[in-house]
Amino acid sequence: MKTPCPFINYLGIDIVTQKEGTASLAMPFRKKLTNPVGFVHGGAIASLADAALAVALVSLLGHGEFFTAKMEVRFKAPTKDETLVCDSKIESRRGDFLFGTATVREEGGKVVAEVQASFSAPERR
Repeated sequence: MKTPCPFINYLGIDIVTQKEGTASLAMPFRKKLTNPVGFVHGGAIASLADAALAVALVSLLGHGEFFTAKMEVRFKAPTKDETLVCDSKIESRRGDFLFGTATVREEGGKVVAEVQASFSAPERR
């Protein structure tokens, strides 16, 4: 399933599952998302994780009025020629801030990156 976000659709990312503060998204390998040596670019991997966390947030909040305040990506391994899957979960909330984690892995299971992020979601008026 596609998202309403043009940038995420440009990356070819699809929603696999979305429910109650969790989401799983997939990004098929595409040569245009690689660095000069053929590995998937770190920016594409980070964008997949950010998108998965955003989809998890929408499932929890019921709207998309929030923004990424901080995101830490810990790259674990290079990847190429593989569909990447990102599983995300919103872990907690303190005031206007929500905190989540995500893991990006190849379909075969190899972990490519681990992510922690915080989001600002001010009360809607």
